[in-house]
Amino acid sequence: MRRALATIVLLAVAFTVIVPAVGHQASSAGTSTTWTIMMYMAANSTPELPWRQNLNQMEAASQDPGTSIIALVDPSGGGDTTLYKIAHDPSGLDSIIVSPTVDDGGAVIPLATRNSNMASPDTLDSFVQFAASTYPADK
Repeated sequence: MRRALATIVLLAVAFTVIVPAVGHQASSAGTSTTWTIMMYMAANSTPELPWRQNLNQMEAASQDPGTSIIALVDPSGGGDTTLYKIAHDPSGLDSIIVSPTVDDGGAVIPLATRNSNMASPDTLDSFVQFAASTYPADK
């Protein structure tokens, strides 16, 4: 029951972090980026939240070419906070994460520790600012 509730809360928070980003960017395919979706996944809990399954579900879904999905993930343990740019997995739902990691240059994840404090509003603010400026979109 706790795991199901935690997953529901995680998804609810994830969908409320869809924020308008500034600007308009052309992708390599010549299409504009309409949406930047930001996923804030604080999975550092006991038991650990199912962040791998959540990422794999996002990868398995069809993605509009005008959408950038950026996920900040902090699994259990230290020194493992990671930024992903979600990529479509043509194999569908599986256990392999195919999305590339994003180097933020220390803007969100401290270079010295590689561990972000996901409970800090400063971390959330840094993530939103980084994602909005690195992946600008209409929405």
